[in-house]
Amino acid sequence: MLEIKMLDMFLLLMETRSTSEAAKRSGYSQSYVSKILSQLRDELNDPLFIRDESGFSPTVFALEIEPRVRSSLDSLAKAVQPTVFSAENIDKITLHMMEPYIIVYGRDIIRAIREHTKAHIELLQWNQQSDQLILDELVDVGVTTMNGRNQAFHEQFLHSGTGNIIGQEEGEFVKYLVPGFNDYSNLYQQLSPRLEPTIVVDNHVLVTQLMDEYQTLRYRVSDPSKTPKIKLDMALVTKASTRRSAKITWLTSLLYPILEPSRPVPYQF
Repeated sequence: MLEIKMLDMFLLLMETRSTSEAAKRSGYSQSYVSKILSQLRDELNDPLFIRDESGFSPTVFALEIEPRVRSSLDSLAKAVQPTVFSAENIDKITLHMMEPYIIVYGRDIIRAIREHTKAHIELLQWNQQSDQLILDELVDVGVTTMNGRNQAFHEQFLHSGTGNIIGQEEGEFVKYLVPGFNDYSNLYQQLSPRLEPTIVVDNHVLVTQLMDEYQTLRYRVSDPSKTPKIKLDMALVTKASTRRSAKITWLTSLLYPILEPSRPVPYQF
């Protein structure tokens, strides 16, 4: 029997023409995407996609049903939403964002929200409790790295980032701690395996001031045409069961065009 999640995956495969890219955007594993595709093929009695010289190409049947599937899912989403949604009626919006994004994009996000609603806004740093707060519906949307979260979450891919060592080459290494992200990981060792931090700080103003004497790892949005040693995929993170609600749909559609473009995001961690 066809399920909504299967049809969602079909549309994503039509957009990406790649099981690996569909996996990245959906937050599922590639094997799970392949499993859903196999179920779709059985249910619809059509291969849907064929590998040829041009890549992963949809069949004539897949091209034929795509607009109908998209229209049907849009209609279903509208059918289960309140008749009228207005951002003006929202009481509170809570976002958790990983640095450097809260620094670089925070003001633009607040301004964009204020154009639509006078709701109380909480724009806070991503932390170790953020994932659970999303599931508890105490946080509406998170902006952080994709990490293969379970199916209770939905991760909407934004873009990829990387990092390089900056500062004084002979200086001590400073690790900038971003709670809920690099508490137990040392990305800088992918660039220099023997590098060990002798100073750990969690304040971005301080780590910037230290660069006259010390060194650290700087984050930036990566060039899509290059393959960096460090690769971090950024995403909008929501609770899977509420991602189609009117509030979350409106909020993610507001955030995505602000955050998705490859805008310079230099920062240390």
